[in-house]
Amino acid sequence: MGQVRDRMDEDMAMRGISPHSPTMTAPASSSPRIRHLLRALARATTYDEWRSLAEELDILEDNVAWQGEDPSEFYDDALLRQHLAQIRRLECAGDFESLIVLLRESLYRHLPDLSVAALYDETRTGETKHIVSRYLDETVRVLDVLCDVPIAGMTVRDKLQEMELAARNFGRSTLMLSGGATWGIYHLGVVHALHKQDLLPKVICGSSMGAIVAASVCTRNDAELDTLLTHPESIHREAFRLLGLRGMLSEGAMMDPKQIMIHIRANARHVTFAEALAHSGRILNISVSPTRQRQKPRVLCYLTAPNVLVCSATAASCAVPGLYAAATLSARGRDGQEVPYLPEERWADGSFGADLPMSRLSRLHNINHFIVSQSNPHVVPFVPRHARRKGLVARSVRLFGAFTRAQAVEVLDAARRNTDIEVVRRALEQAHALAEQEYFGHITIYPHFGPHMYARLLVNPTEAHFREFIIEGERATWPKLAMVRAQTRIATTLEHCIQRLRAQLDAPATVSVLAHAKPNLP
Repeated sequence: MGQVRDRMDEDMAMRGISPHSPTMTAPASSSPRIRHLLRALARATTYDEWRSLAEELDILEDNVAWQGEDPSEFYDDALLRQHLAQIRRLECAGDFESLIVLLRESLYRHLPDLSVAALYDETRTGETKHIVSRYLDETVRVLDVLCDVPIAGMTVRDKLQEMELAARNFGRSTLMLSGGATWGIYHLGVVHALHKQDLLPKVICGSSMGAIVAASVCTRNDAELDTLLTHPESIHREAFRLLGLRGMLSEGAMMDPKQIMIHIRANARHVTFAEALAHSGRILNISVSPTRQRQKPRVLCYLTAPNVLVCSATAASCAVPGLYAAATLSARGRDGQEVPYLPEERWADGSFGADLPMSRLSRLHNINHFIVSQSNPHVVPFVPRHARRKGLVARSVRLFGAFTRAQAVEVLDAARRNTDIEVVRRALEQAHALAEQEYFGHITIYPHFGPHMYARLLVNPTEAHFREFIIEGERATWPKLAMVRAQTRIATTLEHCIQRLRAQLDAPATVSVLAHAKPNLP
C-alpha cells in the first residue's frame, strides 16, 4: 500500500500538485473514484486499459476543458485558425500551387511551437489542444491529397521532388536506447509500446545494454519483431558470468566476455550493419568508445561501417571498464568469412563517451527529433521529475541542478588536465565524459525504479523479473505515445507519400537509405 501511495504522490508531484496542497484537499481531487483510478492506472497491463483509465481521470480532473481552450502562450492561435481557413479555401479553389507554398511556410512557422513539451503535459493521456490536433489532421490530409490527386502542370516526378525536399527540410526522428546493464531490459517495453502503435522510428541507436536491444530489433523484420516482443520467454537472458580469480587477473575485468557474446548472438543475428538494414528496413546505430587517447567515440552504422558484424559492435559497446575487457571488432570479408576490423584498435562501452550521440546522428541521418529511452543507473535518479512543476521553487530547483552540473564539469575538466598519474587521469576523464553528456531528448522515457532495483543491476533476470522490466517500460511509454504521434506525424506522412510516388514511378530511390543497403565489401 505504501508503494502505491508513493507512486501516486510522485505522479501528482510531476503534474505540479503536492499531495498535501489545498488543491488535493478539494472534494473532487480527493474523491475515492480518483484514488481508485490512480491505483488502477499504476497496475494497467495494456495500453487500451491504461488509456481508458487516463481518459476518465482527465474528465474528472477537468483536463478536457484545457484541451478546448484555443489560446496558449506557446503558439499563435489566431494565425493557426487563419492558416486552416486558407488551406481549405485554396483546396476548394483547386489552387494547388499556392497550397504547396502555404503549407511549406505554415509548417515552418508552426511546427517548432507545436512541439513544445508543455502542450502534452496537461492531460493524463498526453493529448494536446484540440486546435493543435485539428491543424495536424488537416495538414496530413492535404499532404495525402497533394500526393494522390492528379495536379495540372505537375508530374509524378515533380511531386516526388517536392516531397523529398520537404522531408529533408523537416528531418526525421530516432529512438535512442541508453546503457543500463540489466535495467536496459526496460527498453524492450519501450520498443514494444511504440511498435504496437506503429510509432517505432526507422532509425535506432543503442549504447551498451541499449545496443543489445537495438541490435535485436534492427536485425528483424516487422513479423519477426512481433514474434520476439509477444514471446519474451524466448529471449536469451543470461548475459553475466563471473570469471574466476585467475581469469579476472588475466582479463583485467570481472565478467566473462564469452558469455555476453553468447547472449548477444542468441538475440541478434550474425549479420553486418548493411545486411541488417536490407533485411529489416531499420537503420541500426551502435555507439562505441575507443581506448586510445585523443580518439573520439564512434557511431557504427551502414554508412560508417557497412561490413562490420553487428554482434562484434554490440559486444564492444558493452565492454564496461572493470566489468569487461576492451574488445576488437570483426567484419565480413570478400569471401564471406569473419575477419578482423581495424585490428590495432580496441573499443569499450559506448555509454562512457557517447551514451546519446545526437550530433553524430544528426549529420549521418538528417535527425532533428530525439526520442530517448533512459535507463542508466547513474542518470535515472537525477531525471528532472519536477520538470512539470511551476512556480519559483520549481524554477529554483532546476536552476540549481543546471548550475551544479556545470560546476562539476568544470572541476572534473580542470582535475583531469592537471593530473599526471595515469590511472587517476583516466578515471577523471571517464567521470568528465559522463558528466558532460546530454542524457535527455525532445521526448525522454524513463523508468520508476526504486533503490531496491540496484540489487538487480548486474544479475541475470528471472523470467518474472524480465517481464517486470518490460511492463515497466510499456507503462512509462504509454503517457508519451500521443506526444510521439503528434510530433512525428508530418515527417511520417511525407515518408509515406514519397514511398507511394516512387512506386508510381517504378524507379530506384534517389535518396532512400535502402539504396545503400547492399554490403560494400572491401
